[in-house]
Amino acid sequence: MNDDTWNVGIECPEDWIPLPLEPGIDLGAWALEQAGKLAAAPAEVDADALMYDLRERAADSRGREPVFAFGLYPEGFEEALAVLEVDVVHPDDKVPSITLDWITEVFATGDFQEPEVERAVLPAGPAVRIRQGLAGRGTGQSGERSLMETVTYGVRPPGIESAVMVLVSWTAPGLADLMTTAADQIVHTLKITVT
Repeated sequence: MNDDTWNVGIECPEDWIPLPLEPGIDLGAWALEQAGKLAAAPAEVDADALMYDLRERAADSRGREPVFAFGLYPEGFEEALAVLEVDVVHPDDKVPSITLDWITEVFATGDFQEPEVERAVLPAGPAVRIRQGLAGRGTGQSGERSLMETVTYGVRPPGIESAVMVLVSWTAPGLADLMTTAADQIVHTLKITVT
């Protein structure tokens, strides 16, 4: 099936805020509006800190150019607990066939421990799930790197040459099981529609 004849969609719970990826959207204005809505909830939050985090998360995701991006902002939080991005990997001259084995080889890096790799069959197609810890960005002058935990899904929809990638990442410690369960539920909503 030609890659121009299908679309990908995903559904996230309400506390996963869609991040604008289109270059024409003013991220400052968008973040101000979103922070106003989220800060209006009963829990007290610093609207300025929330606005800053929303803008930075959206800009960061926009720089990677995924198909979709979401930030997890539970009520009362001024920073995203996690980010979810959906992207598509297309075959090319160097990788003429995208397979689950290739996805595992490329995306399972295991900076801090051996990645946990599992195969699954999702409604959207056969998949591989890679759960691992990666070295985050350097912080401060010391250059210390934080631990970023991720769950990456590579899905091979039947009849399509490309793979759909879903990446969920977070840096707060102690969330691995909770975030993996949430990611597993969300990835089951992944839909491929023929246009």
